[in-house]
Amino acid sequence: MNSKYKILDKFKYLADLIYALLIFFILSNLIKTNTLPSFFEGSFKIKLFYSLHFLALVLISFLLSKSLKKRDSIIRKIYSKSKKLNIPNNVKLIIIIVFVGNFICVLLGKTVYPFSNVGMFSNRSYFDSDSKSKIIYRLKYYYFEENKPKILDVRKEGFYFLSDKLGLGYTHEYTFSTTFHNKGKKENFDYLLNSLVDAQIDTLWVGVQSVNFETRKVTFNPDICDAITLNTDERYYGKVYIPNYQIQKCYEL
Repeated sequence: MNSKYKILDKFKYLADLIYALLIFFILSNLIKTNTLPSFFEGSFKIKLFYSLHFLALVLISFLLSKSLKKRDSIIRKIYSKSKKLNIPNNVKLIIIIVFVGNFICVLLGKTVYPFSNVGMFSNRSYFDSDSKSKIIYRLKYYYFEENKPKILDVRKEGFYFLSDKLGLGYTHEYTFSTTFHNKGKKENFDYLLNSLVDAQIDTLWVGVQSVNFETRKVTFNPDICDAITLNTDERYYGKVYIPNYQIQKCYEL
């Protein structure tokens, strides 16, 4: 028997145990999450989205389990292919360290520099627990449906299964830009409004969503004047674009 297979055989049971614990950890975290019930209270697309991901996770786990029991398992194939790579061993070691580090960070849902590091979050601001104000305000577009205000969560609209109004054809790069970096540009607002014609939405307003970190309550205030008052340059990523008709209507009140 090849010596490299002998080495792998010695650690076969340990590898199986680690893998079993890994799959158990992933599934248990998915099942015990506090937000899981809300997924099944959402739209059909949201239910389908998470159901397909869960089934895919179970299928991948099953296929990997079968592969580990074979002599030409995926671990051995990766090991064999890596040995044939025409790159220095030091580079291979760095690749392994980066892969393992990123994998652990993704698994735990935490960012530890430099692994799984997203530059835009490197200098994030922390919530001051000693501050008198425990409420964070966010300006969001909304529309009226059956005479009730409905928030248009632009960030979610870039993902088909989470989209309520835009649907296919709009990438998350666009919705991310409209929500953050370029939210103050009139061109983005006009494009967004034109994109909502098929959804029978011809008017968007800006309201205030508040998140109370002390009571954990999330509320929305559709008052058009409050949104204008809170729309300052000091806000996260600056001002959001507020249409002229909202400003004029506020002054008329």
